[in-house]
Amino acid sequence: MANKVGFIIELQNRFSREAEKISRATAKATGRFKSLRTEVRKNSIALIRLGRKAKQVGKSLTSIGKSISLRVSAPIAALTAISIRNFDKQVKALEKIKRTVKTTGGAAGLSVKQLTDEAVRLQNKTLFGDERILNDVTAILLTFTGIAGKSFLKTQEAVLDLSTLMEGDLKSAAVQFGKALNDPIANLGALGRTGIQFGDQQKAMIKRFVQTGQLAKAQAIILKAFNTQFGTLAVGLATVGTGPLTQLLNSIGDFTEEIGEAQFKFLSPLILGLHSILL
Repeated sequence: MANKVGFIIELQNRFSREAEKISRATAKATGRFKSLRTEVRKNSIALIRLGRKAKQVGKSLTSIGKSISLRVSAPIAALTAISIRNFDKQVKALEKIKRTVKTTGGAAGLSVKQLTDEAVRLQNKTLFGDERILNDVTAILLTFTGIAGKSFLKTQEAVLDLSTLMEGDLKSAAVQFGKALNDPIANLGALGRTGIQFGDQQKAMIKRFVQTGQLAKAQAIILKAFNTQFGTLAVGLATVGTGPLTQLLNSIGDFTEEIGEAQFKFLSPLILGLHSILL
């Protein structure tokens, strides 16, 4: 009996010791689990924060990208618009010259190339761009078929000088000179009202030359009188103040015309395609 009781007590003691070991192991495992859960939670929070920061950085980079894209694309778009516009002005001015030379039967005695070369030469000496000279001076003077050859070229220079003197527009000066040289007897007084003075002897010679069919000689007297009083004014102003800057801008304008021509050649098929679809 005593042996049985002792065995039972020993069994209980062993069970208690094993239970205590299990309890300690369980407590230790629980502690590790809690520690692991805490670490996971910390890491999760850190990851969430990192994700938020990454999102913010992404937004910032996107904003920077848009800003850079805008700063790059906006000037390119502006240059394209300016270049095509300048090309359009140039090509239309040239077409106007071609058509006027044809309709007047080449009365001025100058080819389209000679006229365009002269416009470039005058641009390089004055404040006026070549396309403006072609459009506002050359094209208008061509309609006055009594002005030809050297008289025509000298008249263009006189128009630039008169416009500079009066601070007026080229077209008005071209019409004024065109009328006076095409029909000096009827229109010489108009030039006199701008400040150009003609003596009685000059007026008599002009009238005699016109009546005897020597219009070019009459025109030479008028142009000489003008040049004596106001000649080379347009050339002179191009060398002072901001004149050189204006000439530089004119040269840049010529460069953009070439860019515009290349760009328009690229866009033309697209424009024609859209045009055919919409019609």
